[in-house]
Amino acid sequence: MITKLVAGTAIVLGLSMFGAAPANADPSQSDPNPNPFAGLTCNCQPQGPFVGPDFAEMERGMQAALAR
Repeated sequence: MITKLVAGTAIVLGLSMFGAAPANADPSQSDPNPNPFAGLTCNCQPQGPFVGPDFAEMERGMQAALAR
C-alpha cells in the first residue's frame, strides 16, 4: 500500500514538473491586431459559371438508391 502511494506521488510530481510547456509570446509581432489568416494561400483554379443541378442525374441516383 505504501509502495503504491510513493509511486503515485512520484508520478504526480514528475508530471507536474514536466507536463506543461512554457508559453512564450512572439516579440516580432508589432501589429496589435494581427491577421490570423495571413499565412493561408490557395492555388485553386477559377471555376466556370454555376450551371445548376442536373435533375436527371439526381433522379437516377434516387431511383438507384431506392432499388437496393
